[in-house]
Amino acid sequence: MHNKKLRNDLVLIISLVVIFTVFLFVVVFNSSSKNLSANIYLDNEIVKKVDLTKTTNDTFVVKGKYTDVTVEIKDGSIRIKESGCPHQDCVRQGFVNSTNKPIICAYNHIAIYLVSNEKSPNDIEI
Repeated sequence: MHNKKLRNDLVLIISLVVIFTVFLFVVVFNSSSKNLSANIYLDNEIVKKVDLTKTTNDTFVVKGKYTDVTVEIKDGSIRIKESGCPHQDCVRQGFVNSTNKPIICAYNHIAIYLVSNEKSPNDIEI
């Protein structure tokens, strides 16, 4: 009788851990959205804002600290297509469509952060 109760408790604990893990994965790691904007920064100052829902396919140039950076928007995603930086990590990152994956070109002091256009009940309007 004692072993059966222990086994049932173990099954319950494992089930709760699995449910919590799935919940955590869905909420935290899947933060992509269909309603995003991209804020492009040079030295921590916004130089361009792009609404990814309204801009379907576009390519434009952003002046970086040392070289120009070509940014491409396609199907609600954004990437750095070309950069004069030596390591090209920003270019290799490819398209991003999630708020938890910024694009950084450290050499040119460029950062691209995606933000949701959706209002949260916790948003404060000033």
